[in-house]
Amino acid sequence: MPRKHLHLADFASLAAFLAVRGGAARAGLVALLVGLCPWACAKGKEASAEAALEAGTAVALVADAAATPVRKTLSGGLEGMQGEAVVTLLGGGADCALEPGGGFGQAPEPEPKGVRMPYGVLAFSASGCTGSITVQLTYPEPLPPTAQLWKLGPATQGATISTWFAWSGAQFSADRRTVTYTVQDNGVGDSDPAVGRIRDPATVALVPLVAVPLLADTTWALWVAAVILGLMVWLDMRSRPRITGR
Repeated sequence: MPRKHLHLADFASLAAFLAVRGGAARAGLVALLVGLCPWACAKGKEASAEAALEAGTAVALVADAAATPVRKTLSGGLEGMQGEAVVTLLGGGADCALEPGGGFGQAPEPEPKGVRMPYGVLAFSASGCTGSITVQLTYPEPLPPTAQLWKLGPATQGATISTWFAWSGAQFSADRRTVTYTVQDNGVGDSDPAVGRIRDPATVALVPLVAVPLLADTTWALWVAAVILGLMVWLDMRSRPRITGR
């Protein structure tokens, strides 16, 4: 049986297959195949112009796959701190990626009642996601003890109005620099109703400590003060030495 020569088109087809099935991780193998082609492919007239065009297309596909990785992080400067904050997207599937744009902007005006947002607001969108995503928000400086994660979006399941609300379940790292939280697609806090797309405005807000209220009833306050004063007088009298006659 006559030996069948390998054409450049055969290598192009294999390169295209690896680019689609293997992604950028197989780019090195494709490059090796293209390098071996001058020894394995048929020479002269068998390497037609059409085969060369197919090979060029395949190499372009591999280059595109390697040059466009899935975007999982973004960073930028923010108000109230020196340096940049970093946002890392976790979960949501292999195709879940941060969309172009996004970053830190100014705090809303007016701010929610009783809350300060000195570090501005993070806003980003992620698409191609399934299920839920986990977000790690790392600040350049430690956050105060009164810091809480707040989000803008539907505060309850099925809500159609976006409001600012305190996010429960956020985890702060031991050094108080990283906040981790999870958002379910079309769940609480997701501001985009489209399936597979999550829009996530959030910020770290400062909430004042709750002061212990004093007794509002003046009568009760006077009674308590009188009891305390009487107790102090009684203890003072018991501690004095008794004087006895001769």
